[in-house]
Amino acid sequence: MNVPMNNDSSGVVRTASSPGLSGRATSSDVISTTRRGSKSSWGRAAFACGLALVLATQAGCASGPKNPDDEWTEIRKSAQSSSRENEVAAWLLLELLSPGGSPAEARKARKRLDELKAEGLLAEFGRGLDDLAHGRPGPAGEAFFRSVVAASRSEDERAPLIAWFAAQHTYELSSQSKDFGKRHHDEVERLLAEPGRIGFRAYATVVDLWMLEAAAVAEKDIETKIAKRLGCVSDVRIAGPFGLAAESEILRSYAPEKRGPEPVSFDKQKYQTFVPHVLDVTRSGCDVDADESVPDGVFYAESFVTVDAEHDVILTASGAFRLWVDDQLVLDRDPRQWGIWPKFGVRARLAPGKHRLLWKLSNPSTSLRVVRPDGRPLAVSASSEPGDGYALDKVRVGADPNELMRFIKSGHVEAPDDVVTRFLAAYLADFEGQPDVATVIFEPLVKEPNRATGIALVTAAGFVEGDPIYDATQTRDLVHELEVRAVERDGALLAPQLRSAIWESNQKGTVAAVEPLEKLVAAYPDVPNLHYTLAHVYEELGWGPELERVVRRIIDQFPDSPDA
Repeated sequence: MNVPMNNDSSGVVRTASSPGLSGRATSSDVISTTRRGSKSSWGRAAFACGLALVLATQAGCASGPKNPDDEWTEIRKSAQSSSRENEVAAWLLLELLSPGGSPAEARKARKRLDELKAEGLLAEFGRGLDDLAHGRPGPAGEAFFRSVVAASRSEDERAPLIAWFAAQHTYELSSQSKDFGKRHHDEVERLLAEPGRIGFRAYATVVDLWMLEAAAVAEKDIETKIAKRLGCVSDVRIAGPFGLAAESEILRSYAPEKRGPEPVSFDKQKYQTFVPHVLDVTRSGCDVDADESVPDGVFYAESFVTVDAEHDVILTASGAFRLWVDDQLVLDRDPRQWGIWPKFGVRARLAPGKHRLLWKLSNPSTSLRVVRPDGRPLAVSASSEPGDGYALDKVRVGADPNELMRFIKSGHVEAPDDVVTRFLAAYLADFEGQPDVATVIFEPLVKEPNRATGIALVTAAGFVEGDPIYDATQTRDLVHELEVRAVERDGALLAPQLRSAIWESNQKGTVAAVEPLEKLVAAYPDVPNLHYTLAHVYEELGWGPELERVVRRIIDQFPDSPDA
């Protein structure tokens, strides 16, 4: 039972998922910029009929099988002369992602999109993907932020997915744009006040954007303010450990699951050497962590939340396998069920009064958020002490608020038909710690490697890296093969070129990486990760003057970067 544990209530799970821009250079990083397109310009019927495309108000596809090359000819002919921005944006994204897409045609599509000065959701998202994959981090971050803003007012059913993906990349790329936080301060505040359709996952990442600017201006008590904006409940107590240090123990039920608040201490169980009890904890912002050394096992967190009126809420408890409200199980992430981990939050209607929230953990560290359906915090009072009891009425559980679970039903993938949605669903599944799910969703985009786009191949390589089905040797060789093919398809992709340099250094020694890295720095001067990687290589080789030169350049060129 190897269950990923990377969910975080703040919404920021990784910090290195931008292709070759920050942190380690991973192949999944390269592809991280594609969300679902606009409903008006992408149609499910289009890709159900092969590569046919529903552009703007045009719908349907020809009957009978068609040659994919003929389909591409029709798409390009129509889009090249179009003045409708959604049609041209759809064309760009097809060229970047769909089997048979061409880098040369993508450049034409991008040029046409910019000529139209397109500003819609799909247009900005397409720009972000194109810029990020091809080593233009500053413009990519700006385009992604504009797509978050566009998603907030969009009626497209895919807006929350686009916003989630784009907000995360905006956060990671913001340091690549000078004074990003200062320039976009008012827009960030508006998004937090009126998030519209961006969804609760994107909202949390917009809070993180706010945090970056608050830290830059040395605002006081930032952690408390972040917790308030995220709807975090810090008055939580944790009890444990129960059971033994085995993964299977998470499937067993223990005393806290009984009706009524948990006691302060519990009876020692058979085979245990440690008596479960309510632990001393530390609270910092949203996080609640055990402040004492305890053995491994199962833990329970508990809080009593009071609301002044009936409210629809989304409850998220980081690391939770199960969540109960007023002794009713409302969220079950059974690790035996394939693809369950992206089921992160639960929507429920809370009646006025006090409610007992209990959740089950594999380690004594967690956080709890109580937010409105659009992600805004709900003002509640909370206590870790039961007091005068709590509500016992049946809790009404609402529709699943987790966007990815639309594509994962009862341990099976129900993948979307259109290319952009498929790409986004796969990327975000991997982001949530389910690379195996991502691989299944994504497979149609790369099953014909000779037709797959460079971005699709690099994305697939990123999923392979985390998929437990492969052993270390298989992973290394398959990732390298996919990345070599990606560069063959699109020689301007940054991440696979960087990974190739690292591969060569692993095969031939560190000095073998110097020349290709220096060439990449010259070709992509605005990508800080290239400079950092080159500096690391110089340091490892002991090349003092070269190291000093590149460090000075980093400081001068990227003054807003924490790494600099």
